Amino acid sequence: MAFDAAGVLWGVENGADRLKRADLGGDIHQDNPAEELNKFDGAVGTHYGYPWCWTEYELPAEYGMGRGTVWAWPDTMNTFRNDDWCRTNSRLPELSMQGHSAPLGLTFFDKNAVANGPDEAFCSGIGGTFPSGRDGDLYIGFHGSWNRDIPTGYKVVHVPFDGPGGSPIGEVIDLFWHGGNGARWPSRVRPVDVAFDRCGRLLVSDDGAGFIFLISFDGTVSPSEESKETSEFSGKSSSDQSKTSLWLNAVVLCIAVLWF
Repeated sequence: MAFDAAGVLWGVENGADRLKRADLGGDIHQDNPAEELNKFDGAVGTHYGYPWCWTEYELPAEYGMGRGTVWAWPDTMNTFRNDDWCRTNSRLPELSMQGHSAPLGLTFFDKNAVANGPDEAFCSGIGGTFPSGRDGDLYIGFHGSWNRDIPTGYKVVHVPFDGPGGSPIGEVIDLFWHGGNGARWPSRVRPVDVAFDRCGRLLVSDDGAGFIFLISFDGTVSPSEESKETSEFSGKSSSDQSKTSLWLNAVVLCIAVLWF
């Protein structure tokens, strides 16, 4: 969970597993339920779906009603908690993401925390601060799937917002991911939490290989995440390369003193 610039709490939800519904095509667990980004600004008791309802990410064309549609869980669909009940009584997620991504830690970038902080002069000297154009944007660590036929996740994504304290716009954008074949890293890297240090550089923890990654803004190339242009990280072999958007640099901190 994380608070945005307006003091509103946001959180991610990992969808349940082994989802099957005969009326929707049988075994639909490869891409469903969607992982959710939720905004907790409603009244006490607001229902977000679980455990009776789930959110569509991608269903077969003949059954699906579109990403973000709410459906009833198989065990309750023949009770009063059916599809209609779920759609009437559940708050929709702010963003529906690829099933099995396993989102965990999230954090917002706040340019004012750097620009007006006590370490402004120090941070200006070492560089690496994320650009002001990312102010208010969200970053999420995807821990990765465990039983999807084609693994997914194992990365950090960028969620653009329409401004600090605003709402997400568009889809998630890959920021940091395995650069070799497939989503899984041979070194077993699995992102867990993300946080900005006092200089506005992104720290990523990992519980698979035991690394802490430091992602900083390069400053020499304009951001180009949307085109997914990439550059390799330092400190990785050719069989276990990591990638980010071209405008970022990253290092692996094996022993680090972090300041917040």
